Amino acid sequence: MSIYPDAYAHIYQKMEGFKIKIYAPKNQLLEGYLSLKPSTRSTYDIAMRDATIDGLITMDKIKELKPSQIFYRVDVPDEKFILQSVNQFEFQQNTRNINAIKQNSFVAVQRKMYDEDAGEEKYTEIYKDLVSFVTMQSKDEKNFAAGIEDNTIINIQIPKRNINQEITNINVGDRIILTNVEKEMSRKVKIESVNAFGVPGIIMVYGTFDTRTGDD
Repeated sequence: MSIYPDAYAHIYQKMEGFKIKIYAPKNQLLEGYLSLKPSTRSTYDIAMRDATIDGLITMDKIKELKPSQIFYRVDVPDEKFILQSVNQFEFQQNTRNINAIKQNSFVAVQRKMYDEDAGEEKYTEIYKDLVSFVTMQSKDEKNFAAGIEDNTIINIQIPKRNINQEITNINVGDRIILTNVEKEMSRKVKIESVNAFGVPGIIMVYGTFDTRTGDD
């Protein structure tokens, strides 16, 4: 079966799509047009259902559209989206099929490093205010004489590359300071595992709330 590109598809997309701005290298803000639908892939989780979208992005500089980039709708600039994947299943020349997730948190990443002045290892901040998306699942809870052990599993999505397409380096053993978008609440998260391979545009970090004492 032959498939023919629609000469007017990108024109319609520009007329009817949401106008978006995409953060790109050299402090560029690329302009594009987005048509989308709420994703039905994760209806078991209301956070995922609220934030996950599938869609099409049409833009003149389509080759500059990359996974990990962050974009926002011009009419709602405070809502940032992370491009999880950009693929070519859409056959129109200036359009790509995308998956994206809406930010609901910020992440700071800390790593234990030797402090020469203090003569000991201390947590040092290596990334600050990374746009992120988090979901939580209460996996297990045990009641001991000393109190309740809460094993809430935390899943954090972070852009795999920064604005200059440099890979974000996060390791097991690092610690995350998770903050909501309004920066009203924050919690320490102990990283249990890191998946940097599953999705092209994001790193999946799995962890639990860090209840250890004695650390800065």
